[in-house]
Amino acid sequence: MLNHCHVFRQIGLVSASVFATAVLLSPLYGQSEEDYESMQEQMEMGYGGESRQSAPTSIFSSMNLAPLMAASVPAMEDKRPPLKKQCDEAFLDGRMATALELFFGNLVIEPEKASEQLNSVKYSAMLKRPVWQIRWGVSLAVRGDDAGDKGAITEGSGGNRGNSGFRGEDFGPSEMGPDEFGMGDGAMGRGNNAVAAANLDQTAEAELEEALGLVAEVTAEQFSLRFSRGDFGLALSSIVPAPPVVETPRNGPSDAMDQEMNESMERERMEQERMRMEQERMDMEMERSMDSGSEFGSNRAAKMEVVQPLDETPKIDAGLEPFPMWKPGIVYLGSVSSAESTKKAKARDIDFILHFDVVLKEGRDGAIQNISRCRMIRVADGKTMGLSKPSDSIEVQRPGTIARDYVNEQIANLFAIIDRQMVLVAMPKLSPEIAKRRIASLFSGSKADRLKALAEIRLYQSQQLISDEDVEKAFYIVGGADGMKMLHGTQEDQIATVHEWVTETLTIEE
Repeated sequence: MLNHCHVFRQIGLVSASVFATAVLLSPLYGQSEEDYESMQEQMEMGYGGESRQSAPTSIFSSMNLAPLMAASVPAMEDKRPPLKKQCDEAFLDGRMATALELFFGNLVIEPEKASEQLNSVKYSAMLKRPVWQIRWGVSLAVRGDDAGDKGAITEGSGGNRGNSGFRGEDFGPSEMGPDEFGMGDGAMGRGNNAVAAANLDQTAEAELEEALGLVAEVTAEQFSLRFSRGDFGLALSSIVPAPPVVETPRNGPSDAMDQEMNESMERERMEQERMRMEQERMDMEMERSMDSGSEFGSNRAAKMEVVQPLDETPKIDAGLEPFPMWKPGIVYLGSVSSAESTKKAKARDIDFILHFDVVLKEGRDGAIQNISRCRMIRVADGKTMGLSKPSDSIEVQRPGTIARDYVNEQIANLFAIIDRQMVLVAMPKLSPEIAKRRIASLFSGSKADRLKALAEIRLYQSQQLISDEDVEKAFYIVGGADGMKMLHGTQEDQIATVHEWVTETLTIEE
């Protein structure tokens, strides 16, 4: 058993030491719309489900594993590469743009050590490109009679209070007042580990709470559930814990248990798929590493294993972060019009916006009627992809109405559209020709997209779709001398270059 473990450790070391050498390459070609369609066709036809196998745990039932477990205790050191650690710290500090750039930088300079993150890429039919993380923003526009209190719906706004026979308009403002944001039952606020694990912006929280109340809270719950399970990508979703299942009259303990089991099974399936892909990658790299004429031999491996300790304190100025994080995975663009919000998002490479339009009206009794709707906007073309039903602070007061159920029902159609259109799937199996054309299209990207472009090039290199000569030429076209430094420089120089690029990206003027 121990001999087998030793062999597997040696295989892991050989795998981690493999790195592609680069020379010069032949010209790359342009990309056409047909190439994207070909990618989607391959994606739709080439993937089937994997059968699930249970782990053979019974053979360990009679073994004493205490000595092995005790031996592993001293090795509880942080083995994350420096940029991955900085990525995690930035995200937990509420700096999403910084975190994502550092994530790409880690893929670029340490593709072997970051192989799990590199292969977590998915394909978005909506965006027609590979994605590690879809970027979201939220914005707010309020119109109408603003007398201070915006009359937002709260947990106590419902009409299920024994007032049968009264019309909604007969009710005045709730005597209970607005709940403290995030403190209601099942809320995504202070009691939630996923949110508590990240440093969220209090201004964003306060402005959305004041204008939207329970609508913002329920929207946050629905978004956070999808973000944490990886619906929008896996790059950042694993950094914070998954949110708890919210129990409502329509989602009791048994439903919560079923949902938890389903999510557990899905995580198991994804983990098995990841392990299968990792094993295939290791097998291919092992075969390549045994080539006596390659540069993947022991001398280069020995050089790569000698890594000087670095100052792991993030060197990216926190004040450069363009937008504060409202909830993990979504940043706050401010109280602006949808047009202004889209303009700001486009300048910062955000993919989609949840934009709230709020209309305030003063009723006959002086109470404020608050009507809100949420739109999902695709930033690239400003198109509205989905729209919720209106949430009305007067309508919710009808007898028998439970406020949380009412709000969930009003926004349900919007999240049904998100679930249908935003689904990410496994990357299609591309041909080398399509991969080269895709790389050629990256050359015309903006300066802010350089790290993401190089990360995608590393992906195709890991899939053996392009040669090492292709990689060197592509790195030079995208990054010039800096690209060569990230490809061949020392770890210290590579990290310094990534930091320079991240700083330039964060300071690009809108």
